[in-house]
Amino acid sequence: MNENATASFIILPREPGRQGGGRRRPGEDSNEGRAMLETRKLMHGVCAAAVIAAAAAGTAFAQETVAPASATPVPGPMPDVLQKYAPVTAARLRQPEDANWLLFRRTYDGWGYSPLAQITPANVGRLELVWSFATGQVEGHQAPPIVNNGVMFVATPGNQIIALEAKTGDLLWRYKRPLPEDLTAFITAIESDADVPKS
Repeated sequence: MNENATASFIILPREPGRQGGGRRRPGEDSNEGRAMLETRKLMHGVCAAAVIAAAAAGTAFAQETVAPASATPVPGPMPDVLQKYAPVTAARLRQPEDANWLLFRRTYDGWGYSPLAQITPANVGRLELVWSFATGQVEGHQAPPIVNNGVMFVATPGNQIIALEAKTGDLLWRYKRPLPEDLTAFITAIESDADVPKS
């Protein structure tokens, strides 16, 4: 559950003059018993509604995304890194250049090894953060970035691809594929453990 989500509970007071929480005997203060039963039903409904509302608020907050500044951005001048962008070919995928990471594990053998030699045991302790980028997604990111000629492609939850200049962290472009309405409702229902309508 999200740290900002809250749950509310209502504690019912014990009935005056009764010890413990046992059940009433048949015929014992029947009008008062019915009124108390109706009150309890109402309070249980209120409690359930409060818990459901709090859980839904937590789920909605957890799925919050940051929309781009404009739905139809005005194209500006093309950055140098994109002007020098090299297409990905089958030959490059088989034998990528040292500075590029074109596949999930870099090469078809799946080693996940970089032949770059600038970082060594002697200097690794001096590494510092140069830039960071908020993707607008609060869910966990699991896909490794793909790097080609200085452009880093990041796939995020929520069907989004972001292209960044790897050296500076500057946003080059962002694409978020809209999901069909019925699929969005289905995913929301699954994530909130609600019943999925049968069609």
